[in-house]
Amino acid sequence: MYKEVSQYPIRDFLTISITNASYLISLQFFSKLITFILNQMILRYTIPEIFGFSMVQVELLTSIVLFLSRDGFRVALQRYDILKKTKAKITNNKQALIYDNSENGIIQRLVNLVYIPILISIILSILVFLFYIQIANNSIKKQPIFKETIFLYVFSIIIEIFIEPLFIQIQHHFLYKIRAISEAFAVLLKCCITFLLTYWFNLSGNIRKYGALPFAFGQLGYSIALFLSYFILLSGSLQDRLCFFPRKIYSLSNKSLYFFHQPTLILAITMTVQSLFKYILAKGDQFLIIWFMTDFEQGIYALVVNYGSLIARLLFNPIEELLRNIFSKLCLKENKDKHLLARNILFIIIKIYIILGIFIVIFGPLYCSAFIRIIAGPKWSETYAPSVLKLYLFYIPIMAINGITEAFVQAVATPNDIKKQSYLKLGINGIVFINIINLSVRAIWSLIYIHKKIYDEFSPITNKAYFSSLNVIRIAHEIIKDLISSSSIYGDICNISILIDHVHINQDRNLSIFNLSYTNFSLNFEKFLDNNFQIHISKCIKGSLIS
Repeated sequence: MYKEVSQYPIRDFLTISITNASYLISLQFFSKLITFILNQMILRYTIPEIFGFSMVQVELLTSIVLFLSRDGFRVALQRYDILKKTKAKITNNKQALIYDNSENGIIQRLVNLVYIPILISIILSILVFLFYIQIANNSIKKQPIFKETIFLYVFSIIIEIFIEPLFIQIQHHFLYKIRAISEAFAVLLKCCITFLLTYWFNLSGNIRKYGALPFAFGQLGYSIALFLSYFILLSGSLQDRLCFFPRKIYSLSNKSLYFFHQPTLILAITMTVQSLFKYILAKGDQFLIIWFMTDFEQGIYALVVNYGSLIARLLFNPIEELLRNIFSKLCLKENKDKHLLARNILFIIIKIYIILGIFIVIFGPLYCSAFIRIIAGPKWSETYAPSVLKLYLFYIPIMAINGITEAFVQAVATPNDIKKQSYLKLGINGIVFINIINLSVRAIWSLIYIHKKIYDEFSPITNKAYFSSLNVIRIAHEIIKDLISSSSIYGDICNISILIDHVHINQDRNLSIFNLSYTNFSLNFEKFLDNNFQIHISKCIKGSLIS
């Protein structure tokens, strides 16, 4: 009889998890290594404009469709605690076969639900790319074979989204070896197609004529190869337990047939809404780049992101994905040992990430220029790509910690908890806080500009006297110190605070006293500022003149 992974003893469960982690990391290492090598070869035969269009704009549009349509469902369908809430039987359309509440029933629920993102993805891909064709910049529309390239990407997305019924069964059964083999083969084929076409067009002198067509054919080859590999290998592994098409499920409690498991569907919708906010926060920079930067600058950005995110794609992403699945299974039941194991795994990974992040931030920026020159060649190292890569390295540790903590939250949190996180991400307070940071940065830049402008255009004496930042700090410090030590103003403030606390006791009397106290405070404070501000300004001017 088939045994679920979560039913294994803890020791065997850890062994399976470590083995699958090695598969995922090996997959990422191999695929990124192949991609990395072939990209270096492609970079020598393509131009930044075409590279930026393919790796920034089209990749962004592709990720919009796939991420928004399937990401929330992928996470929700790994929540086995939600899946097992309802007892059900599964039946075919003819009512000939009935299965008890078993592994087959759970798998059928998963497969039924993944057809929702399939439908969403098909509609969204057509709408997004039709909209993009209309609003694209003139420089983008001038790309050779522009519409044909976009059509190939749309077709590849539709093929790729039909992998979801197979993908979710691989995740459920921990068949990461099949996933590693399939994705490695698909990535290798994609890189080979892209490189060979780029090389061929470059030899014939038509690289500008065909534009991003090699990248589009490479993506199409990737989608076809991935689907066929998944289907063939998974059929051999699961055999008669492989499920691909949706079928009705019989509910024992309601005595009725249904397609979609309600608790999981609610969680999936919640996570999809959250993924929208998450996507805007994560990909907002790319939208700005598309609208406000040239094709050349987009090529620089694509190069930096490809190199800067290598460690995230090689190490962080597979670990995050595997741990999300592990946490979901460990926290499935009220088992203290498994809960303790989940906590220990989380803390150990966080500590490792912190140590690794420190090394990246300290030593990484020292070698960025040499790295770009060796890997991409002098054509790219003479741009500002090395300086952008140095800054990107500070983003990597934050990315790592956020990924592992969100993996745990998504594995155990309830839909209400996830909604709270979404409010935290995009609440009123968050908007105000972001505006504070935004305006503060702009104000700091303006102050720096004013400081330089004054030094260039005004006399040094006047500049030193009035606009030295040290003098401003000194004046503020002295005024605050005198304000605190001023007995009259301190007494007025105390009286006002007492009246505010007791104004509800005798409103008419206390309000009249409050008005009198506030008037005295205003007069004393105005007199204080006139005297002290002039005194301290004159002191600073004298000190500046002497210096």
